[in-house]
Amino acid sequence: MIKVAICDDDMAICELIEQTLENKSNHMEVFYTGEELIRNLMSGKRYDVIFLDIELISISGVEIGHKIRSELNDVITQIIYISSKENYAMQLFKIRPADFLVKPFGKDEIEGAFYNISRLLENNTIKFKNGYDINLIKVNEIRYINSEARKLRVVTVDCEESFYGKMDDFIEGFETAGLIRIHKSCVINPMHISRYTYDFVIINDGNELNISKPYKTKVRQQLMNLWRQKNDNFNNC
Repeated sequence: MIKVAICDDDMAICELIEQTLENKSNHMEVFYTGEELIRNLMSGKRYDVIFLDIELISISGVEIGHKIRSELNDVITQIIYISSKENYAMQLFKIRPADFLVKPFGKDEIEGAFYNISRLLENNTIKFKNGYDINLIKVNEIRYINSEARKLRVVTVDCEESFYGKMDDFIEGFETAGLIRIHKSCVINPMHISRYTYDFVIINDGNELNISKPYKTKVRQQLMNLWRQKNDNFNNC
Protein backbone atom coordinates (compact mmCIF):
# COMPACT_ATOMS: atom_id res chain seq x y z
CA MET A 1 0.00 0.00 0.00
CA ILE A 2 1.04 3.59 -0.65
CA LYS A 3 2.09 5.68 2.37
CA VAL A 4 0.26 9.03 2.41
CA ALA A 5 0.72 12.24 4.39
CA ILE A 6 -1.83 15.06 4.36
CA CYS A 7 -0.80 18.54 5.48
CA ASP A 8 -3.44 21.28 5.51
CA ASP A 9 -4.66 23.67 8.20
CA ASP A 10 -8.21 23.14 6.95
CA MET A 11 -9.57 20.13 8.85
CA ALA A 12 -12.40 19.68 6.33
CA ILE A 13 -9.90 19.28 3.48
CA CYS A 14 -7.90 16.72 5.46
CA GLU A 15 -11.04 14.79 6.28
CA LEU A 16 -12.16 14.81 2.64
CA ILE A 17 -8.81 13.40 1.44
CA GLU A 18 -8.78 10.81 4.24
CA GLN A 19 -12.28 9.60 3.42
CA THR A 20 -11.55 9.48 -0.30
CA LEU A 21 -8.40 7.38 0.12
CA GLU A 22 -9.39 5.23 3.10
CA ASN A 23 -9.62 2.08 0.95
CA LYS A 24 -6.55 2.91 -1.14
CA SER A 25 -3.94 3.35 1.60
CA ASN A 26 -3.50 1.57 4.91
CA HIS A 27 -1.03 4.20 6.10
CA MET A 28 -2.21 7.81 6.29
CA GLU A 29 -1.03 10.54 8.62
CA VAL A 30 -2.55 14.00 8.96
CA PHE A 31 -0.71 17.20 9.90
CA TYR A 32 -2.44 20.53 10.50
CA THR A 33 0.77 22.62 10.48
CA GLY A 34 3.86 22.58 8.30
CA GLU A 35 6.05 22.44 11.40
CA GLU A 36 4.49 19.12 12.41
CA LEU A 37 5.17 17.64 9.00
CA ILE A 38 8.77 18.90 8.91
CA ARG A 39 9.52 17.49 12.38
CA ASN A 40 8.19 14.15 11.25
CA LEU A 41 10.27 14.18 8.07
CA MET A 42 13.40 15.32 9.88
CA SER A 43 13.02 12.36 12.25
CA GLY A 44 13.41 10.05 9.26
CA LYS A 45 9.78 9.33 8.35
CA ARG A 46 9.10 9.01 4.63
CA TYR A 47 5.95 8.90 2.52
CA ASP A 48 5.18 7.93 -1.04
CA VAL A 49 2.74 10.83 -1.49
CA ILE A 50 2.24 14.10 0.38
CA PHE A 51 -0.90 16.20 -0.13
CA LEU A 52 0.53 19.60 0.79
CA ASP A 53 -1.28 22.92 1.19
CA ILE A 54 0.70 25.87 -0.13
CA GLU A 55 -0.88 28.59 2.03
CA LEU A 56 -0.03 27.24 5.48
CA ILE A 57 0.12 29.73 8.35
CA SER A 58 3.75 29.80 9.59
CA ILE A 59 5.68 28.09 6.80
CA SER A 60 4.49 27.76 3.22
CA GLY A 61 4.13 24.53 1.31
CA VAL A 62 6.69 25.88 -1.15
CA GLU A 63 9.28 26.17 1.63
CA ILE A 64 8.46 22.66 2.80
CA GLY A 65 8.85 21.36 -0.75
CA HIS A 66 12.31 22.93 -1.02
CA LYS A 67 13.30 21.35 2.31
CA ILE A 68 12.16 17.95 1.09
CA ARG A 69 14.08 18.21 -2.18
CA SER A 70 17.20 20.07 -0.98
CA GLU A 71 17.79 19.60 2.75
CA LEU A 72 16.48 16.05 2.90
CA ASN A 73 17.80 15.27 -0.59
CA ASP A 74 14.50 13.49 -1.26
CA VAL A 75 13.64 13.34 -4.95
CA ILE A 76 11.38 10.34 -4.52
CA THR A 77 8.37 11.55 -2.55
CA GLN A 78 5.50 12.60 -4.81
CA ILE A 79 4.02 15.96 -3.80
CA ILE A 80 0.46 16.95 -4.67
CA TYR A 81 0.03 20.64 -3.94
CA ILE A 82 -3.24 22.13 -2.71
CA SER A 83 -4.12 25.79 -3.18
CA SER A 84 -6.93 28.23 -3.81
CA LYS A 85 -4.68 30.00 -6.36
CA GLU A 86 -3.17 28.83 -9.63
CA ASN A 87 -0.23 31.22 -10.06
CA TYR A 88 2.54 29.16 -8.45
CA ALA A 89 4.00 27.47 -11.55
CA MET A 90 7.49 28.99 -11.52
CA GLN A 91 7.88 28.74 -7.74
CA LEU A 92 7.09 25.04 -7.89
CA PHE A 93 9.19 24.12 -10.91
CA LYS A 94 12.31 23.02 -9.01
CA ILE A 95 10.21 21.02 -6.55
CA ARG A 96 8.72 18.97 -9.39
CA PRO A 97 5.26 18.35 -7.91
CA ALA A 98 3.28 15.41 -9.22
CA ASP A 99 -0.02 17.32 -9.35
CA PHE A 100 -1.86 20.46 -8.28
CA LEU A 101 -5.38 20.56 -6.78
CA VAL A 102 -7.19 23.89 -6.83
CA LYS A 103 -9.72 24.54 -4.06
CA PRO A 104 -12.56 23.82 -4.00
CA PHE A 105 -12.12 20.26 -5.24
CA GLY A 106 -13.97 17.00 -4.68
CA LYS A 107 -13.40 13.28 -4.47
CA ASP A 108 -13.05 12.88 -8.24
CA GLU A 109 -10.06 15.23 -8.39
CA ILE A 110 -8.40 13.53 -5.42
CA GLU A 111 -8.94 10.06 -6.85
CA GLY A 112 -7.67 11.16 -10.28
CA ALA A 113 -4.45 12.62 -8.87
CA PHE A 114 -3.88 9.62 -6.62
CA TYR A 115 -4.60 7.14 -9.41
CA ASN A 116 -1.99 8.72 -11.70
CA ILE A 117 0.65 8.56 -8.97
CA SER A 118 -0.23 5.00 -7.93
CA ARG A 119 0.11 3.89 -11.56
CA LEU A 120 3.51 5.55 -11.75
CA LEU A 121 4.69 4.00 -8.48
CA GLU A 122 3.44 0.52 -9.34
CA ASN A 123 4.93 0.53 -12.84
CA ASN A 124 8.23 1.96 -11.69
CA THR A 125 9.38 -1.16 -9.83
CA ILE A 126 11.86 -3.98 -10.34
CA LYS A 127 10.89 -7.52 -9.43
CA PHE A 128 13.25 -9.80 -7.52
CA LYS A 129 12.51 -13.39 -6.60
CA ASN A 130 13.71 -15.26 -3.53
CA GLY A 131 12.44 -18.82 -3.66
CA TYR A 132 8.67 -18.50 -3.78
CA ASP A 133 8.69 -14.88 -2.56
CA ILE A 134 8.37 -11.97 -4.98
CA ASN A 135 9.89 -8.65 -3.88
CA LEU A 136 9.02 -5.41 -5.68
CA ILE A 137 11.44 -2.53 -5.16
CA LYS A 138 10.68 0.96 -6.43
CA VAL A 139 13.27 2.13 -8.94
CA ASN A 140 13.34 5.63 -7.45
CA GLU A 141 14.41 4.16 -4.10
CA ILE A 142 17.36 2.23 -5.55
CA ARG A 143 20.71 3.94 -5.16
CA TYR A 144 22.83 1.21 -6.76
CA ILE A 145 23.05 -2.55 -7.20
CA ASN A 146 26.21 -4.63 -6.83
CA SER A 147 26.74 -8.19 -7.96
CA GLU A 148 28.54 -10.22 -5.29
CA ALA A 149 29.24 -13.90 -5.99
CA ARG A 150 25.83 -15.35 -6.87
CA LYS A 151 23.83 -12.55 -5.27
CA LEU A 152 22.68 -9.05 -6.12
CA ARG A 153 23.03 -6.52 -3.31
CA VAL A 154 20.38 -3.83 -3.75
CA VAL A 155 21.13 -0.62 -1.84
CA THR A 156 18.05 1.58 -1.42
CA VAL A 157 17.44 4.85 0.40
CA ASP A 158 16.27 2.92 3.47
CA CYS A 159 18.08 -0.40 3.56
CA GLU A 160 20.07 -3.11 1.79
CA GLU A 161 18.63 -6.37 0.47
CA SER A 162 20.22 -9.35 -1.25
CA PHE A 163 18.71 -11.65 -3.87
CA TYR A 164 20.07 -14.63 -5.75
CA GLY A 165 20.85 -13.77 -9.34
CA LYS A 166 23.46 -12.60 -11.84
CA MET A 167 23.83 -9.07 -13.13
CA ASP A 168 23.64 -10.16 -16.77
CA ASP A 169 20.29 -11.86 -16.16
CA PHE A 170 18.78 -8.59 -14.95
CA ILE A 171 20.68 -5.97 -16.94
CA GLU A 172 18.08 -5.47 -19.66
CA GLY A 173 15.40 -4.73 -17.07
CA PHE A 174 17.76 -2.48 -15.10
CA GLU A 175 18.64 -0.41 -18.15
CA THR A 176 15.00 -0.18 -19.24
CA ALA A 177 14.23 1.20 -15.77
CA GLY A 178 16.85 3.93 -16.25
CA LEU A 179 19.73 2.44 -14.24
CA ILE A 180 23.22 2.89 -15.68
CA ARG A 181 25.88 0.20 -15.73
CA ILE A 182 29.26 1.53 -14.59
CA HIS A 183 30.99 -1.79 -14.05
CA LYS A 184 30.47 -5.41 -14.97
CA SER A 185 29.10 -5.93 -11.47
CA CYS A 186 27.45 -2.58 -10.70
CA VAL A 187 24.56 -0.40 -11.89
CA ILE A 188 23.62 2.99 -10.43
CA ASN A 189 20.54 5.16 -10.33
CA PRO A 190 21.51 8.56 -11.81
CA MET A 191 18.87 10.22 -9.61
CA HIS A 192 21.11 9.54 -6.60
CA ILE A 193 24.43 10.83 -7.96
CA SER A 194 25.85 13.72 -5.96
CA ARG A 195 29.14 13.98 -7.89
CA TYR A 196 30.53 12.56 -11.12
CA THR A 197 34.00 12.34 -12.65
CA TYR A 198 35.30 10.33 -15.58
CA ASP A 199 36.65 7.69 -13.16
CA PHE A 200 34.01 7.43 -10.43
CA VAL A 201 30.62 8.54 -9.16
CA ILE A 202 29.72 9.52 -5.61
CA ILE A 203 26.26 8.45 -4.54
CA ASN A 204 24.24 10.67 -2.20
CA ASP A 205 24.82 8.25 0.68
CA GLY A 206 28.54 9.08 0.43
CA ASN A 207 29.67 5.89 -1.32
CA GLU A 208 32.25 6.27 -4.10
CA LEU A 209 31.85 3.77 -6.95
CA ASN A 210 34.50 3.27 -9.60
CA ILE A 211 33.63 3.33 -13.30
CA SER A 212 35.54 0.58 -15.07
CA LYS A 213 37.43 1.41 -18.26
CA PRO A 214 35.08 -0.37 -20.74
CA TYR A 215 32.11 1.70 -19.50
CA LYS A 216 33.65 5.18 -19.04
CA THR A 217 32.75 6.65 -22.43
CA LYS A 218 29.23 5.23 -22.44
CA VAL A 219 28.52 6.35 -18.86
CA ARG A 220 29.69 9.86 -19.63
CA GLN A 221 27.46 10.03 -22.71
CA GLN A 222 24.44 8.67 -20.84
CA LEU A 223 24.82 11.20 -18.03
CA MET A 224 25.38 14.08 -20.45
CA ASN A 225 22.22 13.11 -22.32
CA LEU A 226 20.23 13.04 -19.08
CA TRP A 227 21.49 16.43 -17.94
CA ARG A 228 20.98 17.93 -21.40
CA GLN A 229 17.40 16.67 -21.36
CA LYS A 230 16.80 18.25 -17.95
CA ASN A 231 18.20 21.57 -19.15
CA ASP A 232 16.03 21.45 -22.27
CA ASN A 233 12.96 20.81 -20.13
CA PHE A 234 13.85 23.77 -17.92
CA ASN A 235 14.44 26.10 -20.86
CA ASN A 236 11.14 25.13 -22.44
CA CYS A 237 9.12 26.13 -19.38
